[in-house]
Amino acid sequence: MRFARPLLCLITTALLTACARPPVTAPGTANGFCRLTVAGNQVVLASGQPVTLLGPSLPTLTEMARAGEEPIARIQAFAGAGARIVSLAIDDDEVTPLYFPDKLAPVLQAANDAGVIVILSYRIRLKASDRSSSNNEIDSAEDFLKLALGYVNSAPAVWFDPILEITDFSAVRRRNIAQRMVDIVRGYRADNIILIRQADWFRESNPVLAAPLQGGNVIYALGPSENAAGLPLTQHPFLRISPSPPERATTLGLSAPGSAADDPAWARAWRDANPPNLRACP
Repeated sequence: MRFARPLLCLITTALLTACARPPVTAPGTANGFCRLTVAGNQVVLASGQPVTLLGPSLPTLTEMARAGEEPIARIQAFAGAGARIVSLAIDDDEVTPLYFPDKLAPVLQAANDAGVIVILSYRIRLKASDRSSSNNEIDSAEDFLKLALGYVNSAPAVWFDPILEITDFSAVRRRNIAQRMVDIVRGYRADNIILIRQADWFRESNPVLAAPLQGGNVIYALGPSENAAGLPLTQHPFLRISPSPPERATTLGLSAPGSAADDPAWARAWRDANPPNLRACP
């Protein structure tokens, strides 16, 4: 998304005051959706009860349309099979000023009605070897978050995954970039849960660098090829992304992009996890 910042502000303001629909999910549980928070290494309900959230990774809306797939029908089918979370990929070039109100809002509303959390997974990749491009990509991730926050600020059924991959950056720089993403969301006074990938700084010997990100409600992601050794799995929540159905002990898990999320083995894993009803909070 290559909007200049002043233009982005004008576009966002105009959409919110003139032609845009209201946010698809209101803050709190007035719309019937449970508000989840991070506590220790778990995601919990307002009552403090931990929940298990499993589900599939989905391609972009554009890719699904090209394949003749209906995203709302897919999410509803996954919900019926026991999935309580989906990751929806979003490409930079498909995000236009009307993307949220016209294309994404109906999908988010349908997921909300089905009791399914949607992770907005922005497909931005950063490489230290291409500093100029990476700086532009970081700006794009920031702009995406700001645009999204105009519609889903504090929506309990919407999480953010602002950067898909960071390659060859030092642990310090990687942590600083991740902290910047969290700061943007919290700067808007939004409490949406944020997914952070490749949190390698946890393995550093410096306790200051190895500390968790500030801002709260942060979940760290562990990809299919990532080694869990040295990560504080018992202290902070880690969402596992895997091509294989999750083990029974997994409380936060997604299928890897391209894996067979429609396979009966996945549905069994979702059902066996005793999926919570996120439309009925204790």
